[in-house]
Amino acid sequence: MTTQIVQGDTFLGYPATTLKSLLTSWSRGKHDAIWLASVRSLNLSVGACAAFLDECHQRGFFEIRQPAERPAEGSGTDDWLVLSVRGLAIMTASTRKRVPKARAERLLSSIITNATALSSDPRAPVFVRKIWVFGSYIDESKGDLGLLDVAFDYHWRMSPEFYGNVHSYLDETYPGTVPNLPEPPVHEHWLEKAIFGGRRSPSVSTNRIAELLTLYCPCRLVFDSERGGEITPEDYTHHPDTTALPPANFQSLVMPELNDISETFEPTTASVFVRDALRYPAVYLYASQDDLPHGLLPYFDGIQLDGRRSFAACIVARGTLRPRACFLVDRSVECEELLWRYTMRIRLVHLGRRNTVEGWYPKALGSVFGTLFNADMLRLADRRSKLSVTPTIELESSFCERSARIDYLVSSMQTHTDDPDLSLPDQYKFAIRVLCDGVQEWEYTASEESEEDNNESWLAR
Repeated sequence: MTTQIVQGDTFLGYPATTLKSLLTSWSRGKHDAIWLASVRSLNLSVGACAAFLDECHQRGFFEIRQPAERPAEGSGTDDWLVLSVRGLAIMTASTRKRVPKARAERLLSSIITNATALSSDPRAPVFVRKIWVFGSYIDESKGDLGLLDVAFDYHWRMSPEFYGNVHSYLDETYPGTVPNLPEPPVHEHWLEKAIFGGRRSPSVSTNRIAELLTLYCPCRLVFDSERGGEITPEDYTHHPDTTALPPANFQSLVMPELNDISETFEPTTASVFVRDALRYPAVYLYASQDDLPHGLLPYFDGIQLDGRRSFAACIVARGTLRPRACFLVDRSVECEELLWRYTMRIRLVHLGRRNTVEGWYPKALGSVFGTLFNADMLRLADRRSKLSVTPTIELESSFCERSARIDYLVSSMQTHTDDPDLSLPDQYKFAIRVLCDGVQEWEYTASEESEEDNNESWLAR
């Protein structure tokens, strides 16, 4: 079942392993570009994370799925954004060389031997009930596999006193097996030592039985403690207790094409920002008229909001939805043979009675505008690369006279757009020009084939 990332695979100009890591972080709750940029191992800017998220949405790596048990009425949304089968295939993909099936058989035999010894040891704090294998290993048509996918059904059988004195028990019964770790890791560390006889082979992917139950996939039972341990392998079309989708809706994990390109370019949706991630309780983005509170509708009357070509950004009074400042953001792209023009226009459509707002709120909006600007820059540079063309990409931010007078709004956006190194991989740093209200901010002048150091071609303001 393991999919494979091949060396040299890229996504938005970055190694495909970066996409794999980003989807892993996303699956663990970091659903917003700001949160993802805080993951040090990704080493991506907020703009790059926004570009990644938007591309993932457009390519179907996420999907809306209803939970198995619908929430009570009034408790919130019934639908949840989750990784699709395509996204799951990327997140679980292996980056290692494929494993010959003969080696996988030896690894599985060793696991079964250790599990048999473990389950027959009355001192052991864990009891292995069953061992299942799934994925490529049970596909007779394949001579190798990405990883040996194994699922363990086990339970801890020690008395409650064990959990209060886990280190002492393991030190006395299995001296030198585990280090002095906090209690939750020490359980898993000891189990891994007991099952794999030391360090787990990187060719083995371990799963809990609960994870197998979420997959409607063929699997094989190879160990059953109630029948003495190792048994003659029994194949199933799916785990008997699976909670996954029925066969009609099941899709096998297949690595999707990472370099697909859409017919037309659409700017990055403002929806890549999860509401709470803005960290400012009075700052709101609206991607459609349906999202707008009733009190804001008059300021956007007759304006079509789609979240991409246009969206609304509002600062409201804390604790209410009374608008203090409302902005309309329009974005357009014009592509000619030698020049691609991208423009982000920011227009103030309402300003409250005070005729000003506190500086930290415009700063927040400026950072959002700059993030979306950078995301579009990366996606345009990636599109240029995939089409194998070399036009100059010109990106301009434009503020109406009233919005330009809002303290910190323009300067905050410029702090995000004046350093392209944060959002662009090296191979895309050529023939890009950034302007603000007609004034050039910086430019990459080197051509793609130039041997000059790209950093020297960045002309600072």
